[in-house]
Order: sequence, then C-alpha cells, then structure tokens
Amino acid sequence: TRMSSKDAIGYASDEDGVKYEDQGDVNPMSVMTNFYAKQAQWKEAEAKQKKLFDGVKKRFQDNEATWKPFVKKSFVVKFSLMGVTPLIWRRLRVPGSVTLRSLADKVLIPSMGYVRNYHGYVFEELPSPPKKSQYEFGLVYGPTKSQAIDMMQAGMYGYDIFDDTQVCLAQFLRKPGDKIRWTYDLGDNWAHKIVVESVEDEPPKDQPEFAVLAGERAGPPEDCRGNWNFADDLKIYCSNKKTKEFHKISDSFNNSMNYRDKKGGFRPEFFDLKEAQVRVFNALNSKTSAMDDSNFHHHFFDGITPAHVPQPDLQTRKPNTCRIACSEIPCQVSSDVHERRNDFSTVSNIILVKLKYLCR
Repeated sequence: TRMSSKDAIGYASDEDGVKYEDQGDVNPMSVMTNFYAKQAQWKEAEAKQKKLFDGVKKRFQDNEATWKPFVKKSFVVKFSLMGVTPLIWRRLRVPGSVTLRSLADKVLIPSMGYVRNYHGYVFEELPSPPKKSQYEFGLVYGPTKSQAIDMMQAGMYGYDIFDDTQVCLAQFLRKPGDKIRWTYDLGDNWAHKIVVESVEDEPPKDQPEFAVLAGERAGPPEDCRGNWNFADDLKIYCSNKKTKEFHKISDSFNNSMNYRDKKGGFRPEFFDLKEAQVRVFNALNSKTSAMDDSNFHHHFFDGITPAHVPQPDLQTRKPNTCRIACSEIPCQVSSDVHERRNDFSTVSNIILVKLKYLCR
C-alpha cells in the first residue's frame, strides 16, 4: 500500500541521495524506527496504568474503615441526564454493596430505558481526584473486557479503566450530596449524574433493596449523538413543525434500538413508573450481560437492511468460507452470526461478510 510522504512520521534519503519525500513513498527504515518508538511508548503506558491501578487499590485499602460500614446501608440516589431540560431523572434505591457493574447493567440501563448489552460505559469520580492523589488522575471504572464497539473510543479520551466488578457503590458514595458521573455509549457520550439523596441503615419494611421509586420523562433514544445534540434535536422534535429536519429527527428517534418496537414511539414527556420497575426487576433476575456486544449485531443487521433487498436463507444455507478483501482470515458464515467473538477485527469481518450476502 502506497502512502503519501505527508502521512509519514519521518523522512529519510536512500543511498543515491533521492528523498523518499520526493518519490511520495514512505521509507521502510523510518517506519521501523517509529514502530520501535511506539513500542517504548506502549511499555511506558503499561507502567503508568499499573501505577494507577496500584494507587486506587491502596486508597481503598487505606480507607477501608471509612467505607466498609456503608456496604450494608441502603442508598436513595437521584439518577439524571446532564445538560437536558426539562430534566430526565429517576429516583432509585440501591444497596451500598452493589458493584458498579451490576449497578450499570441491572439498574441504570433498564431504569432509563436503554438496551442492555449494547454499549459500553464508564464511571468517573466527582470531583475528579487531584493529579497528585495516589496517581489516580484520569482513572475511570468500567467493563475492561467489554466488546461493545464504542469501547474503542475509551483510549481517545485518555481513559485508564479499572474493572468495575472489583468496586462497589459504598467505596465512592457515603453521604447525601456525594456524586459520581456515569457516561453511557462512549461514541455518543451520554453523560449522567448520580447524587445521593439519603442513606438509611436498611430499606423501609416490606421494601426491596433495589427499587425504582420515581422519575420523569422518557429516557433518550439510543444512538442519537449524546446530551447536547439530543437537547437541540428535542426542541425541533417537540415543535412538531413538519420540516425536513423534523422528519429526519423523528425517524432517528422512533427507529432507535429502544423505541422502534415501542407502541407510540418516542414520547419525550412520557414516563411509566411500573414499566421501569418491571425492566429493572427482570434485569435483576437475569444473568449479568455478557458484554459481548450481541445487541449491536441484532440492531446493525436487522435495522439497516432495505426491504427490497432479498434476504439470504442463513438457516438452510451451508456454511461458506470466504476471504475478506486483502485479509487471509477465513470467515465462516452461518446462522450464528451473533456468536461471541474474542477480538474486534473478527467481529468487523463478520459484519462485512453479512453485508456482502445481503447485497447479492
């Protein structure tokens, strides 16, 4: 593959004194030099990450006497979407012992009406730890093994992710006013705030330890570009003026993953407390999401296929082996296209293969 010299990190001359820059090619020696330089940077990054993780472990060990008593307590928190008015919020009851993984997967996502096992997320302490505080500046908590497609964005924001199965709510929140930020879908960046309203020794009599107590307005549609774009689009959507932009936004909202099958579509002012409670109850009584991005595949394959394109009969078609573009990786196309994959490149190949068959 040829690359413009402007894309090269460094330039060099060959033995005849002809600059590769003039030829429009990249000097292979320059590429190798930069590769080894990158290796050194990767090792440095790994050492920094270890320092970060050791720092947070030490902090929790040193402060164990502070947070340990709150593990058995019951918290009432207000969970809200930031930067959008009128406010979209939920009041939740959760125990201090809940891990951040279970909190996100089984409480936050279903209570707001998002789709489980679809996008990645991270938790961030508020206020952020100072730069010299146990080397923890820039550290967030999230699913370290998630295969959600948007998790590739995590590094772009400078995130070092600590496994959220190893920490619980009481390690961060202990008194009214304490807060933590939760960012859902790292591609769109849906920013939420979780604020403690009250802390009790135990839930009221005959009340479950997990509960959706109240809320207002419908959670945002999936894949609608984050808080501030959503706030702007919502004004147009609520104006109900039948403009080209209104129809585009309406189509995006009502065909989103969490509203396309919902009766009445997306209604911003609507919140059904009972429905939210049922979603959380069902999530709590199910296994933790596999974090394998399977719902992305369902949405991607089922949502973009034009009606006029004939569908391949994957149930009866025999598995085929084909090669993807220049890749030498054989991909088997079968009915189980949603099978869990261990690396993102394989998932990308599966998507390309499926699209190739859909367009035949």
